[in-house]
Amino acid sequence: MFSGYAMVIDDPSKIDLLGDDLKKRFIQASIATVNVQAALTRKNAIENIKDSFNLRNNFTLRNLKYTPCPKTVTSLNQVQSEVGISDRASYMELQEKGGVHSPRKGGLVNIPTDSAREGGTFAGKVSSINTVKGIKRRKVKGPYKKAFSSQKARAVARAYVAQKLNFVVHYGKDVFTIDSFHKSGDNISFDKTLIRNLKHSGTKVEAKPWLEPAGQKPAEDCQTIFNSQMNKIENKKV
Repeated sequence: MFSGYAMVIDDPSKIDLLGDDLKKRFIQASIATVNVQAALTRKNAIENIKDSFNLRNNFTLRNLKYTPCPKTVTSLNQVQSEVGISDRASYMELQEKGGVHSPRKGGLVNIPTDSAREGGTFAGKVSSINTVKGIKRRKVKGPYKKAFSSQKARAVARAYVAQKLNFVVHYGKDVFTIDSFHKSGDNISFDKTLIRNLKHSGTKVEAKPWLEPAGQKPAEDCQTIFNSQMNKIENKKV
């Protein structure tokens, strides 16, 4: 590589020692370099996310973006490109660094169980009737305290309505559906399934870095990428 470029790479503060034309080409190649690095980092991050996380839709990937450095930049100090996740998918920062997940407004973490998901598995998305809004619409309501003097009688009545109408009931902090309701004489029993767990104020998230590893190879290849971009500029000039 031309010795003047090597000098600037070793010490960017010396860029003003280059002639105007050389300085312009150096900055152009630097802009192209950081943009290539950003694009490669985003590509690698997408693969890391696909490999490490259970994606139920494309929302997370759509919010993984990079901002290229404008070609109009004329100062080496302004040459930069950014890669990251938008605020809409800010939960991925917690996945990257690890920590404790807790509700933004306090309270308890509303955790859907597999039974709340389509197909009854962790891979499925939460079915529409078991979303927070869906649960609110399906909650058993009524004047049970006035109608029944005992807590047991109220629980039976609520369970009966929930099973008949496919509604949900709270037991403690948790949310259940009633799968079956059995009555034999004075004996009454029913089977329930946990839909939403509301026991915890926070849940621990283990770190699963997906962005930092994505940028390692592009960073290591910086010189090679720069040389390639400089050659393109030199060839265009010729």
